Amino acid sequence: MSVNNSHCISRTCNTEENDEEQAKKRMLRISAAPAEICLMKSLPNKFRQAYVLAKILKNVCPEIDVETKQYGLEKMDMEYARPRRTKPSELLKSYMLKNSVFYVLDELKRKNQLEDGLDISDIAIKMYNFLLRFIDGGQMHMRPYFLSSDINVFEKSRELSLNKTFIFHLQREFSMKLVLGILNAQFPRECLAAKIFKSSN
Repeated sequence: MSVNNSHCISRTCNTEENDEEQAKKRMLRISAAPAEICLMKSLPNKFRQAYVLAKILKNVCPEIDVETKQYGLEKMDMEYARPRRTKPSELLKSYMLKNSVFYVLDELKRKNQLEDGLDISDIAIKMYNFLLRFIDGGQMHMRPYFLSSDINVFEKSRELSLNKTFIFHLQREFSMKLVLGILNAQFPRECLAAKIFKSSN
């Protein structure tokens, strides 16, 4: 099978590299599904239930309008003057949540906090707060638990302008914070996505 074939399975990886050599390398790490299934089955019951809760919450979130005018983008293009209709159920992917539960479990093990009486909602809160970290950095790049660092859990397009990338990050941030609000959890009041402008300077 040619790596230039449009149906090439390597194209399914979220990586910024598209040249032929990189595509060949990616062919051997297309899916970690068997490992992910095995690990998910081995998780403590509370963590599996937290993953289910996290998925349910993002799916039942109402659509929201994310206001963008306060960032002054409408001075460059009037399309930014209108609030952006946002569907958390579409922006928050199950794959993101699955990876976050693996990482959260690892963190709690390292800190010896597994026996701290966490309930299911506490773990779900930690999962969403974990995902918020990747918006805070401005880059939104998260390595899948079982795959290499050149693959990104968060899909990304090089074609997006800086402003459109910011809006996309902003919508995802508001979606995560909406779920945290439903869980009655604390979250940063500042706009984390706005740091993308600082990181680009």
